[in-house]
Amino acid sequence: MDHQKYPVRVMDLAPASESQSTLPSIPRRLEDGVIVSVALGAFFSVAVSSVGCVYTWGAGTEGQLGHGDKTSVARPTLVRSLAGHAVVGIAAGEHHVLAVTNQGRVFSWGGGGGGAAGSLGHGPACREQLLPR
Repeated sequence: MDHQKYPVRVMDLAPASESQSTLPSIPRRLEDGVIVSVALGAFFSVAVSSVGCVYTWGAGTEGQLGHGDKTSVARPTLVRSLAGHAVVGIAAGEHHVLAVTNQGRVFSWGGGGGGAAGSLGHGPACREQLLPR
């Protein structure tokens, strides 16, 4: 990847101008706390706040944002279905996300690799998981 073509800025929650970047920028602060962890997939980002909330933004073409659809979003958006779960760790693959809570529960969502056996941990029939499960 040509990093000169796709600069990513660390900043407070404000959009990058179209002339500066074609990728979403990484915020340092959100309404509910400071960002403590960030993971990057293929054209999308995931962040965890200091209070365990998960935010996603970027391309949502395979449900990797966890909002229940395949819509792309330009700004960090709360993954509402994880409300009530304090997430302490995240990891992102090309089109999927894994999150672990402070209780040791693991959630996964996004594209499951074309239905390969065990995709996202939900069995062979799971090709896409649009919400964390």
